[in-house]
Amino acid sequence: MKVRLFTNKFFLAALALIILQQILIGGSTYFIALAGMSVSLQQVNAVMNYIILFFVSVAVAYSIGSTALFLTTKLANDLWRRYTLSLLSTVGGDMSYSSQKNKLETNHWIGGEALATIDSASEFVLDFISLYCNILFTLLAFLFTLGWVVTGAVCFALVISSLLLTFTRSRIQMLGSEIQSKKLTVLSGISLLWDFLFYAPQESLQKKEEDVKLGMQSFFLQKEKYKFHEQILSCIPIFIAIPIVIIATSYALSHKLVLIGALVATLPRSLQMFQNLHAVSMYNSRIALTMKMLSNLASFDSRLERQELSKQINKSQISIAQIDRPGDNTHSVDSLFNLINEDSTKGRYLINGPNGAGKSSFLKLIKSQKKDSIYIGPEVHFNDVIEQGSTGQRRVSSILELLDNLSDKEILLLDEWDANLDIKNKNIVCKSLSETAKTHLIIEVRH
Repeated sequence: MKVRLFTNKFFLAALALIILQQILIGGSTYFIALAGMSVSLQQVNAVMNYIILFFVSVAVAYSIGSTALFLTTKLANDLWRRYTLSLLSTVGGDMSYSSQKNKLETNHWIGGEALATIDSASEFVLDFISLYCNILFTLLAFLFTLGWVVTGAVCFALVISSLLLTFTRSRIQMLGSEIQSKKLTVLSGISLLWDFLFYAPQESLQKKEEDVKLGMQSFFLQKEKYKFHEQILSCIPIFIAIPIVIIATSYALSHKLVLIGALVATLPRSLQMFQNLHAVSMYNSRIALTMKMLSNLASFDSRLERQELSKQINKSQISIAQIDRPGDNTHSVDSLFNLINEDSTKGRYLINGPNGAGKSSFLKLIKSQKKDSIYIGPEVHFNDVIEQGSTGQRRVSSILELLDNLSDKEILLLDEWDANLDIKNKNIVCKSLSETAKTHLIIEVRH
């Protein structure tokens, strides 16, 4: 389930385009600086040539950037598709994950946190690389035009930013895990609140609403802590860099007056460089958070509860009767397993036992061991489209459609199929089950 961001073909393609884009933007800075120096030297033709090169490089750079943005969307889509299929494949083959709670939590995770994390991480990581490439190639342009003194001052600010990140990395990673965990708790609470809104008494509803509000407050507090932490880290390098750059610029100009034209021409890029320094400080703190959130995606299945189905079955309280044959046809749990392993076994078998004996767990255990079986429970749906009609009518329609499409070797496991059905619909389904049982094995639990 690991999100393989850095080896994805769309990432590599977007990365190549971003590097090319930033080389061109760095080149545009170099050309405009040369144009400024040519102004100082009163070389009019050279000024025009450098200005044309400046605009051509910028136009090409932004065209390439648009293509890279499109590939970023393709990257996020591909990563989320692969992650979703991988997660479902991991938990889907193990019936111990089959609880309704796990279903709800996994749906929230895939459609909520996983989708948002992959979308933001795909865009952020490429933006992060783009920002560093922009600074790198702009520094090279400054180095070849303004000299090493100004360039060195900017590099010093970057070193300060990196050192701050190193000292605070563990704190950022902890905040990232807490943000994801609290977000998932809030989403689960909101989902449960739906039933409380419609079906619970007022007192219970108010208590549930209060729980959800407290969860939201805790989630928002973690986000605000991170944002405060991020802004402090991002401002410190700027406050250090500005006076150093001013002193370095004054020193450079006092030794080479021709740099005045280059400095004036690149002043807008210098201001953008300070913005980039502020951004890179934020990105340095956020990259640790993003990597932690991506790594959390890989370990999501460890958060799910696992049922030990065999331990939930009380064999002494369960009996199985073959209801489509008269006479004494009572079986135990173990003897029914022996029959199931015989491919020739056909008929309808009813599992009996008190509540808590593990009847549903027994059906799920059969499903885990017989892959060519179909389990139908109260909250199991195979239809994409929600049908019209009452709950009972939809259930009858679903079962009858399933019976019509059973393959030769499939075993049908029915858990409380008669729930919410009136006598007429029970008889309709029962008749169809008896007919199907002539060629198939059907094991059922009644409501």
